[in-house]
Amino acid sequence: MGVIIKLKIYHSHVFIKSILEVFLMKDKTLKIRVSSKDLAEIKRRAELATCNVSAYVTTVSLGYTLVVVDETREFLHELRKIGCNLNQLTILAHQGRISCVSLDATKDALNHVYSGFFSINKKIRRQYHV
Repeated sequence: MGVIIKLKIYHSHVFIKSILEVFLMKDKTLKIRVSSKDLAEIKRRAELATCNVSAYVTTVSLGYTLVVVDETREFLHELRKIGCNLNQLTILAHQGRISCVSLDATKDALNHVYSGFFSINKKIRRQYHV
């Protein structure tokens, strides 16, 4: 599953938000009637955007452009592994089993992840002229 980024352009200003950031607080219900054909198409597009129908309809209705970024998978996996390793080192340090650790390899790995995300961000901005 890729990361979903929503782009909205207001008077040449661009707001980029993750789908979770925008849709965490849902406190109202909206009921609409659509044809079977339209519903099937909406569901298909939501699936392509790797989100549920509610998030898809809300995003599109508010004028955002959904961008699914699949290239982040590798970097997110690496970032999770780095986080797990840091947690394990923290636990060992709190237990007194280790006292000093060289984090040069971790720093290099984080720099690799950062550069990957930066290049993806640059690519998206070029593609959508923002």
